[in-house]
Amino acid sequence: MVNESEANQGTPEIVHSNQLLKGLNQLRQRHELCDVELCAGKNRVSAHRVVLSACSPYFNAMFTGKLLESQKQVIYLKDIDESALHILVDFAYTGKAQVTQENVQVLLPAANMLQLNRVKEICCHFLSQQLHPSNCLGISKFADAYSCQSLQKRSRKYIQDHFQEVIQYEEYLLLSPCQLTDLLRDDNLNVVSEQVVFEAVLSWIRHKLQERISLLGKLLQNVRLPLLTSRFLTLSYETNELIRADRASQVLLHDALNYRHIQGKCPSFSTTVIPRRAPKRIFALGGKNGLFATLSSVEYYEPERDKWIEVSSMNLRRFEFGAAVLDGKLYAVGGLVCGVGVHSGAPFRYCDNGSECFDPDTGQWSRVPPMNQCRSNHTETRCLLPTGGYLYSLGGYDGNSYLNTVECYNSRTKQWSHVVPMHYSRSCFATAACDGYLYALGGYGPSYLRTVERYDPASNSWEMMPAMSTYRINFGVGVLNGCLYVVGGHNGVSHLRSVERFDPLSSEWTMVAPMSRPRTGLSVAVLNGFLYSVGGHDGSGYLNLVQCYDPNTNTWHNVKSMCSSRCSFGIATL
Repeated sequence: MVNESEANQGTPEIVHSNQLLKGLNQLRQRHELCDVELCAGKNRVSAHRVVLSACSPYFNAMFTGKLLESQKQVIYLKDIDESALHILVDFAYTGKAQVTQENVQVLLPAANMLQLNRVKEICCHFLSQQLHPSNCLGISKFADAYSCQSLQKRSRKYIQDHFQEVIQYEEYLLLSPCQLTDLLRDDNLNVVSEQVVFEAVLSWIRHKLQERISLLGKLLQNVRLPLLTSRFLTLSYETNELIRADRASQVLLHDALNYRHIQGKCPSFSTTVIPRRAPKRIFALGGKNGLFATLSSVEYYEPERDKWIEVSSMNLRRFEFGAAVLDGKLYAVGGLVCGVGVHSGAPFRYCDNGSECFDPDTGQWSRVPPMNQCRSNHTETRCLLPTGGYLYSLGGYDGNSYLNTVECYNSRTKQWSHVVPMHYSRSCFATAACDGYLYALGGYGPSYLRTVERYDPASNSWEMMPAMSTYRINFGVGVLNGCLYVVGGHNGVSHLRSVERFDPLSSEWTMVAPMSRPRTGLSVAVLNGFLYSVGGHDGSGYLNLVQCYDPNTNTWHNVKSMCSSRCSFGIATL
């Protein structure tokens, strides 16, 4: 009955188990000692009650309890596919199930009903390998219907990560209003800007316009409208035919514009203005902590734990470089690179055009394409557009001259390209992205500057804005509630602790509470509605000091200091 040479590997227990299963299966195939027939449709499958009971709680309850089926020779199974029944009975005897695209949709429900959990797991694993923007919504619904928690979790994450591709397929357009609402409320949708979500709602409405138009206002309540630029909100309010046809939608866009105009003090949007996949950590990279000491180390701050944690260092020691986050990765670009020659042992320093990128999922740094120009004391800023996110490297010093040139990095094509240059050559300055524009402020080139200009990516043009109240170099800037906050620096005479705020809507500068001590070479980050001033130099020494500004109370307070003192370093939130 059993060929022992085919099952002579493994421990005696494993050999015995394999022989036993094989022998039972051979008995079934010859219809010997079978005591039950399972029927699905017109097909009948012979089996042994003891085998079925041993691998399925469903059959165990049926045959060992007091159910009528325990006495029957023929069992009719409703809602079980004929081909699926054959596969499941074979699995009971062999421990193997061949899952394919053709049978998985009938096999998984059958395995779920008959409580053959191992087959169910195999089906879920198969479907998780088939996830694609065109089918992930359907697989997620399928997983939910049959309580496949691991598959449901994987498919949901896939939808979040690939939302911008998912909305291009029919499955998205066929979502019910409740399913769409649930999706729009997701904090973890991976979108380059909230405009993607806004356009996705309009696309769903247009698919069945007459039937769905009345739902537009309700659905837009789940779009984080205040995160859209003022220009886009105004254009949509004035020209979009769907918005103009729906009064409730008009009110929502009008309120979103008001929210931006009064710097986020509109209670109706208090729970809807947190960006999706909002940053949770502040990363501090490289910099100097001594006259001849340049760092490659990296650490991040978690406000919830008030703690700094060190992670993998950069490949090179850098200071006076640019740092920014794009597509969930941390970039360090250009700057002055320092080190000691491997063979000569001689120290070196050079102005770099190289870039490297940190992936938080792997914890590793990797090289990315270099800029067209070497730059130090420049700035790195991310700008999010409907077509994607881009890094902009602005100005700086190339070792010979001060620069006004600007380069743009596209992570999809992995290429740098020049855009229109700034009006002023700037080094030791600061930049910020606000409401769809890039702002360049202050700096040196080759004199101290307090001028401000802003770049419009849509028109590829710069325009001058009102100047700061004082000259500043080596200062920090952050965007909070639609306003730019300029912090510290040096004015050519002394270190500064002053802070001034620019409101783009009124085009006015106002002073706010100063820091507790003057600092230059500091960096500034915004997280969870607070402004953080980090590190720098106070004229006496390098600092690891970190202070937090609350715009609601106009006050500063100290938080946990960095592990390392840093000056002229990179900072970004991720």
